[in-house]
Amino acid sequence: MDNTGKISGLSVGKYKVKATKDGCESALSAEFEIKDKLPTPAVPTIGEKTAATCTTISVAKVDNYSSYSATDVFAIFDSSNTAIATASVAADGTINGLIAAGTYKIIVTNTQNNCTAEATITIADALPCACYANPNSYSVVL
Repeated sequence: MDNTGKISGLSVGKYKVKATKDGCESALSAEFEIKDKLPTPAVPTIGEKTAATCTTISVAKVDNYSSYSATDVFAIFDSSNTAIATASVAADGTINGLIAAGTYKIIVTNTQNNCTAEATITIADALPCACYANPNSYSVVL
């Protein structure tokens, strides 16, 4: 303890303080606890859940979603850093609510300590569709 009363250098645990001055000793203080530092959330690992088709954009997934706790909250932002209000992360890690191809940012925040981690999401545009004539209808010209 320094001359201002600041205690430092203690490891995680429970403690009580007793002061001594000029041969006089105080009673033990109330117990206090030094708790372990809350963790920073893991960086989201983004994978593709569904590939783009000729009618739909791709769907992304947070592959390591099961590593997060109830105190971790996800937010998704567009390339202008505007939050996408309709976007969310489902219980299986699927990222829902992105309706256009592009690059997005996903940020996970631990609500107990406000520590964050972020990753980039790339949503692929729908693929060009090939147009084929109906193979069951044809005509023969002689």
